[in-house]
Amino acid sequence: MALDQRGHGLSDRSPVFSRTGYVEDAAAVLEHLGVHGAAVLGHSLGGVNAYRLAAWLPGIVDALIVEDVGAEVDDDSSFSRRSTVLSAEHATDMAARRPHTRRIELRAGHTVHETVPEEFAAAVNGFLGSL
Repeated sequence: MALDQRGHGLSDRSPVFSRTGYVEDAAAVLEHLGVHGAAVLGHSLGGVNAYRLAAWLPGIVDALIVEDVGAEVDDDSSFSRRSTVLSAEHATDMAARRPHTRRIELRAGHTVHETVPEEFAAAVNGFLGSL
């Protein structure tokens, strides 16, 4: 299942756009469908919202895949340059401390799934298959 966030993709515009609203929308869909133990993948702003969903509702999310989020989510330029807030080494150290977590870096632009789709799919499938 693939969800669009408010005002993204094919979703309708909304008078309200907030991180809380995005997360509540995703949670409402999963709860309405009776989904528990979901593997959630989020790209860009959707990645930020996906990890917030996993943090706020851990009973719903069993696995999380985050594709290319900026470490400085309040800064518009966070996606156009490498972050000085979260280095690759720091991210690797963070992943090493969390069970069933891995950090994978693919040489691609912001839309990793479009730029290197085979490598992206292999990384996602490898992660999910390891659970």
